[in-house]
Amino acid sequence: MADRVFALLCLRSLTVITSGRLVRRGESVGSMGIEMWRKTLGIVGLGRIGKLVARRACGSEMEVLPTTG
Repeated sequence: MADRVFALLCLRSLTVITSGRLVRRGESVGSMGIEMWRKTLGIVGLGRIGKLVARRACGSEMEVLPTTG
């Protein structure tokens, strides 16, 4: 599950879904999103999955802000 969460973060940061729609419509795609490298990620709850997502985020040198919820 943590792999899926992190994959969705990657897809969202690259705006893959939105860019794909624009390309299919023949519109130009400007920026392909933002880099996740050294960004800040807030995680609500650090249960089993939250901890694994945090570990993956640290691989991209992201700052992890754990919150309780």
